[in-house]
Amino acid sequence: MLSGPGAPSLVYEVGGTAIIQPPSSGTLVYQVTAFTPGAALVVAQQSVTVQVAPSPDGSFQFVNYASLKCVEIAPNAGDYLQDGLGIQQRTCDGNPAQRWFMTLVRTDGRLTWHVVNRYTLKCLDVKDGSSQDGAFVQQVTCDPDRSSSRWVLGGTDLAGASRNLASTLTWKVLDVADGSLNDFARVQQFHLVDNDTAQTFFLV
Repeated sequence: MLSGPGAPSLVYEVGGTAIIQPPSSGTLVYQVTAFTPGAALVVAQQSVTVQVAPSPDGSFQFVNYASLKCVEIAPNAGDYLQDGLGIQQRTCDGNPAQRWFMTLVRTDGRLTWHVVNRYTLKCLDVKDGSSQDGAFVQQVTCDPDRSSSRWVLGGTDLAGASRNLASTLTWKVLDVADGSLNDFARVQQFHLVDNDTAQTFFLV
């Protein structure tokens, strides 16, 4: 069991990984408790101190709940800058194409955002504004009048800091195709399924 600032109240298997979204930067203390399931005996308890530094440019990674991989631009022969390039997941490695920021598009009753890649400065977009499950998600040059590039963040029940990302045009969400855990799996749009880990992300 992990407890502390921004930590989801979950029990992890041996060797499990917890991704947390700290509420602040600085020195934070977490409590790790190991125990035998079904027994009251605490086997081990230890405090862990971590130093959290904010991203200097405010960017973040979209990390999938199930795969723990990062959403990124899928390059074409090493070229990340073309309009129309798809989106994939891959092991997080600090590549700037795995970092994103959000810019406010409008606020008339709902916070609506452009999701902008830090490296390419292009926007996440549903190709042709398709409403189909499995529709291609791509990057395009940002345009405030382009309805297929507008998104809203929603919460999930899987963990307190987890989010889904829905298109305000189709009301379908960002999704790792087939719930894949593999590098280079395609990221698409799909109808919302409650507690589907393929559609659940941490912004870290």
